[in-house]
Amino acid sequence: MLREWHANDMVENSNNIRSLEAIAARLICARAALEMSQSEFADTAEIARNTYNQYEKSVQRISLDMAMKLCDTYDLSLDYIYFGDASGIKFQLAQKLKAHQ
Repeated sequence: MLREWHANDMVENSNNIRSLEAIAARLICARAALEMSQSEFADTAEIARNTYNQYEKSVQRISLDMAMKLCDTYDLSLDYIYFGDASGIKFQLAQKLKAHQ
């Protein structure tokens, strides 16, 4: 029987907050907090859909340039994407992120 997948599943299975899985989980969490589909999230940030999909599936680490596009588009921070530190994110978005963890 399949159970509902949650972004925390990948973080809990990772001992390293910098791992591909942990970064992917935070990207998924951010997208869910903003209530966007994967394609909408990628398109709005002007990232190719297949490239963004690889980030969420832990196939490829998000590059600094692509992470900066997400930060500029969605008011995220590099500290959040790469290290899980939400202290530099606006309060309302940080609250939404916390609710989706």
